[in-house]
Amino acid sequence: MTTRREVTLGMLAAAFGATLIRGARAADSAKGVNCLTIVYPAGEGLTFNADYYRDHHLKTIMKLYGATVQRFELRTVNAPKAAYAAAVNIWIGDLDAFKANNDKHGKTLQDDVPHFTNARPIIQFRQGAR
Repeated sequence: MTTRREVTLGMLAAAFGATLIRGARAADSAKGVNCLTIVYPAGEGLTFNADYYRDHHLKTIMKLYGATVQRFELRTVNAPKAAYAAAVNIWIGDLDAFKANNDKHGKTLQDDVPHFTNARPIIQFRQGAR
């Protein structure tokens, strides 16, 4: 039985140009995994510099957070009148260590945000089943 959440996640994947592995349901793709999703809105007057994000901000995250990040995905949208400029998924392996790194390095990342966007991101966290 397909749940509403699975349909929604599948639609989001399609909207950002992603596909789920054949036979995988959206709920299975995040089973037992902690995932932080950050979506950067697009619109008149809003900017998002994907090159800076990829070449600097992402590298800073990976350096500061190390092995606590299992996988990092950046998807950009380059379409007229798109609702979002980019979506980021951070797959977290060790949640306690990630939180400790966030307490230690969060300000560094926050201070870097004006270098790549003037938009206020939408952030969602999904804690995996333990």
